[in-house]
Parts: sequence; C-alpha cells; structure tokens
Amino acid sequence: MSDIESIRENLQKKLHKTYENKDGYFDEYINDFIIQFYTGISKSFSLRNFEEINDFIVENDDLISLLRNVEPIVREYFKNESLFLEFVPDPEIDRDQLLLYICVDFSKNSTDEVLDKIHLIDKKIMPLKKGNAKGKFLVNVESL
Repeated sequence: MSDIESIRENLQKKLHKTYENKDGYFDEYINDFIIQFYTGISKSFSLRNFEEINDFIVENDDLISLLRNVEPIVREYFKNESLFLEFVPDPEIDRDQLLLYICVDFSKNSTDEVLDKIHLIDKKIMPLKKGNAKGKFLVNVESL
C-alpha cells in the first residue's frame, strides 16, 4: 500500500465517525488533507515514523498549517541542515508531541549559537500555534 493510500484509509477510519459522506464532502476533505500533507510537510521534512506522524496529524490537523509556516522560519537560521519530524508518545502525562529535529554539526556551530537560534525560532513560531497545535509541537536539535 502506498503512503497516499495509507493516509486515505487512515483518514477514512478516523473521520468517518465525524463526517458523513454527503455530496462528496468527506472525500473532498480527505483529498485536501492529502494534498496539504504531501505538498508541504513530507517535502520539507524527513519523516522518521510516518504512520505515527500521519495518525497524530489527523487527530491534530492544526499542525498542518503550523508545519507549513515553520519550515521557512527554521531556514532563516539553519539554511542547509536536515530537518526531521518524529512523533513522540508520552503516556505518563498523556501529552503526545511532534518534534522537529534540526541536525546540526556542532564542530561548525557553537552550542550557544545554536541555542540562541532555537530560542529565536521558538519566539517566531509561538504565535502560530493555534487550536490543538499548542503544546504538541517542539523544536529540538540533534547532533550529526
């Protein structure tokens, strides 16, 4: 099964309870979601655990617009670094999160410089976190 088919099937299972298939609205919603997902998120970021990210974004669809706006902000400070998304469950506090990892070569960047950039990124994306995206998306650094 392709990624698109997997997303479609997943969405149909999760959303069929909420939306009735009247006049194609349900199918149109699914197609819009898939287009947004593939034209934005999966082209901008490597996805470490695709299925889990897909499930989490379906449940927290405010993350789609947030993620589309985050990549240009990150690129202001980290122009060529690899960007990875990873779903991280936290059953202890029931607060699952989507993490954006920026892979940084610390031999070329000081820790303080990297942390300052992360702080600036966080300040810029904070106002973009709306609805169910609040508290469910974090930016982190990973060493190469």
